Amino acid sequence: MDWCMRWGLWRIILSLIKILISFLLKETVWAIIEVFFRENSNVLLYVCDTSDGRQASRDRLFDIWFYEYEKQEEYIHLTAKVESDSIYYFASVILKITHPHLDEIKEAFDVFTEDMKDKLS
Repeated sequence: MDWCMRWGLWRIILSLIKILISFLLKETVWAIIEVFFRENSNVLLYVCDTSDGRQASRDRLFDIWFYEYEKQEEYIHLTAKVESDSIYYFASVILKITHPHLDEIKEAFDVFTEDMKDKLS
């Protein structure tokens, strides 16, 4: 087998490994979230890591995972993007659609987002 064919085969194998890892990671994240909400009736707030400049990719990937999730109709997923000094910060809240304080939490997330803007600018 010549070098080009080996390189092409290697690239295909690496692509398949990436797909598998992404799938397993998605399944793991959702398993953790399901346990979290089964044991708590709280709210999950997360901010994407900015240390390597890939926060937009992380936010986009989680959005994709959320909308592919078979139980997504049971949850609300609120998102916000805040810019400061040419850096974008992505924050999200996930909570059950049946949460008794849904409206107050939406309002609190809006306040949180405005506070982020104020503190980062």
